[in-house]
Amino acid sequence: MLRYGWLLLLLSCRVLATAQNSELSIVCKNLFPELSDWHQVPEEWFGPRKSGHYTNELAGDSGNFRNRYIFRLLGDRVRRGDRVLAVIGSSHS
Repeated sequence: MLRYGWLLLLLSCRVLATAQNSELSIVCKNLFPELSDWHQVPEEWFGPRKSGHYTNELAGDSGNFRNRYIFRLLGDRVRRGDRVLAVIGSSHS
């Protein structure tokens, strides 16, 4: 989990986009030197089917984790005898 600690910072950068915080700016510059303005994180950093930034790999890993969780949950419900209907989107792009 510590391996993805930078994700929390990246999300904080996006959520706190209106804040003027010099410490956050310094940390973002250290973690993301290619990012000229931490207020504007490129959308392509979050596409799991794209490559070029390590955040793309994380997005793919996160989606795979979500999928395993959903299928485990649905399987448990079916084995329990519940009737299950699942409607899940294939893409948000």
